[in-house]
Amino acid sequence: MNHLKQTAYKACAYVNSKLELENANCCVLEDAKEIDDIYATYTGPKEFLYIPPFEEILETIAGDDAVYLGYRINGELVAIAKVSKLELPSSFFVPPKSEGRGNYYGCSGLLVKEGNRGKHLAQRLVNLTSSIAYVEGGNGIYADFDYRNSASMRVISKLFNFVGFTDGRNGAEGEKTIYTTFYLPLKNREKAQKTKGKNIKIPCHCAEDAKNNILKVMSQASKYCAYKVPYGGEGCYNMIYVMDNVSDFERFEISREVEGVKDDEFIK
Repeated sequence: MNHLKQTAYKACAYVNSKLELENANCCVLEDAKEIDDIYATYTGPKEFLYIPPFEEILETIAGDDAVYLGYRINGELVAIAKVSKLELPSSFFVPPKSEGRGNYYGCSGLLVKEGNRGKHLAQRLVNLTSSIAYVEGGNGIYADFDYRNSASMRVISKLFNFVGFTDGRNGAEGEKTIYTTFYLPLKNREKAQKTKGKNIKIPCHCAEDAKNNILKVMSQASKYCAYKVPYGGEGCYNMIYVMDNVSDFERFEISREVEGVKDDEFIK
C-alpha cells in the first residue's frame, strides 16, 4: 500500500473514532464500480463537475498519487472527493509566489448525493483532504471550479483563500470557461488566517464579465502574475492568474443576474 493511501486510512480511522456524525463514517474508496456509480447520479451542469471515465478511476485506485475518499451513511455511499498530489508545472494551478517550491495537492471531484444536505459532508471531506495533504508534507492544497458553481463556492470559500482563476479550457469538454482557484497553505498556516469583516464582492453576469471584474479586484488588492500554459493540443492554452500573496482575500463572493433575477447570496 502506498504512503498516501496509508495516511488516508489513518485519517479516516481518526475521524471515525470521534463519532461526529451519527450512523456515518468516512472511508478510502477502492471499488471502481462504486465510485463510478455515485458519479453517475450527478445531473448538474457538465462544466461543474469532472466525471472521470471508468478507466481513469481504475488507474487512480492502482496509482500512488491520488486517493478517493467518501462518506457512508447507514452503509450507503453518499459523498465523494479526491485528494491528488500535483505534478508541477500544472495546466491548472501555479502556486502563489509567497509559497515557493514544494509539494502541492489538489481537492477535486467533490460530490454529495441529493437528500444529504445539512450534514456538512462536503466541508468534512474538504477538511479531510487538507489533513491528509498536511500529514504528507504538502505546502498547500488547492481547489478550483466554474465561477457559476455556487455550491462549491459556499464550501471552499469558507475554508480556503481565493488566489486567482484560470481562463482556459475545461478538461472534460474542451470548452472555454472561467475556473476560480482557492488555496489553503499548510506549511505556513498563519497565511490562511482570515481577517474578520473583510469581504470581496464581484458582480459577474457572463464569462468575460467574470474575467474582467475578478482581474480588476485582484489588481486592486495586490500584485498578481499571469501564466500562459499549453493545454489541450496544438494552439490551445490556459491563462492562469495567481495572486502573489495568498492571504490578500478573506472571502470571495460572486453576484450575478440570470434572466433578470439578481442572485447575490452565493455565500452566507
